[in-house]
Amino acid sequence: MKIIESDIVYLNPDLGMFESIRDMGYSVENAIADLIDNSLAAKSTQIHVDIVFDKGNSYIRIEDNGTGMDRDRLNDALTFGKKIKSTRDSDDLGRFGLGLKTASLSQGKRLSVKTAINNKEEIGVWDTDFVTNIVKGWAIKTQPFESTIDLLEKTLVCESGTIIVIELLDKLLNEKAEDSDLFYKKIDAVGDHLSLIFHRYIQGYLVEKTDIFYQGNQLKPIDPFAFSKITIKGEGKYYNNSVVVKAYILPHESKMSKADLKKASLENGFTFNQGFYLYRTNRLIICGGWLNMGDDMKSVEPTKLCRIMVDIPNEWDEVWGIDVKKSKAIIPNSIYSDVEKIVKNAYDSSKDRYIHRSKRKISDTGSYSWIWEARKSVNGKVYKINRKHPLIDQISEMEEKKDFDGLKKLLFGLIDHIEINLPITEIISDGAMNQADLSDVIENNREKLKKVTANFRKKLMDQGKSEEFINNLLGDTDLI
Repeated sequence: MKIIESDIVYLNPDLGMFESIRDMGYSVENAIADLIDNSLAAKSTQIHVDIVFDKGNSYIRIEDNGTGMDRDRLNDALTFGKKIKSTRDSDDLGRFGLGLKTASLSQGKRLSVKTAINNKEEIGVWDTDFVTNIVKGWAIKTQPFESTIDLLEKTLVCESGTIIVIELLDKLLNEKAEDSDLFYKKIDAVGDHLSLIFHRYIQGYLVEKTDIFYQGNQLKPIDPFAFSKITIKGEGKYYNNSVVVKAYILPHESKMSKADLKKASLENGFTFNQGFYLYRTNRLIICGGWLNMGDDMKSVEPTKLCRIMVDIPNEWDEVWGIDVKKSKAIIPNSIYSDVEKIVKNAYDSSKDRYIHRSKRKISDTGSYSWIWEARKSVNGKVYKINRKHPLIDQISEMEEKKDFDGLKKLLFGLIDHIEINLPITEIISDGAMNQADLSDVIENNREKLKKVTANFRKKLMDQGKSEEFINNLLGDTDLI
């Protein structure tokens, strides 16, 4: 192809794009996780993360003992969109060559990097004001600002490694630079998030063990599958076994310890943590949700025991639609049907396990030993008090004998029995799965409710109760 220079117009990015790059929607915990990816890719065995509040001088600092970088490699690492290697290693956690810059600058206006190989140190600094107002070009400084010098001092005993310092934390501080409570509230989730996302590295499970410290404390792993009595409900291996899908059912919450219940809740609560857990090169990037499984898969109460573990290598990023922030993915069409079968089986099994315990409190067969009966009707499943329960039979006998003291005790016993054995789990399950509309249930039984209310009103009037008393008693209903 013949190229004519006069036919070409070079369009260099406007400096306004620098600010746009900063606004990619990173939370502070996701930004720090992205930076830790780089430390892990550099074979670090120790990573220290500190977030310090000092009003306008607040900062984020990350230090590792990884392989470090020389000048050329550091320049490449600080170049937007630059891929350091044409072919990535199997344990490379990067994606588009953007993470170091975009994650750091999403939190503050200045990024300083000091790195060393065999104690030979190199420095690179991106600073918003320096780029847009001083040099007015896409340029880094190779010497730190005075305020950063002490923060770049090495604390780990190692000849190679990297230190990252993020300052001018406008995204964390906003206009409230004096508000330490707000600052620490924003970073409250960071420790648990890192313990979850990197739990395999912290455990040394399938990868080399890495010690990660946050605010001076060594993190303990939060493994979303580390439960006693967890059961596997299906498994599939694809693309020459490089992609593995495993479906698990957690134990019912009534069988969990307090520690397990807390762990099951993770960051978003038990119910919203069901679904897919996608590990990319042993780093957790998706925590819950049903990806592109369709509208039939919903995060509802009865299916919260279902979790799907998926392991993929980084070579399948494009196929799985991994985004820049490594927070989104889709199941490829080539394996969608197979995965769907595994997932639906586990999804249904979760419902069965969830309602298993409540089945002991109700009867679908009309057995007289149950206080509650589950019956099917034209409006769906309904729950009724068993009129032939022994307690109700005894109440009838007491009424005939005019034994009012015994009748009162039995009535309170019956009320206790109804309260204790309320099949709340199954009611929630039916409501969540069938999207039951309680207003429809009330409307369909309105005439019966009116009849009951009228009878109650007559008995009260026969007892000499005033109209005002009765209206006040029934005032919370629309049936008076």
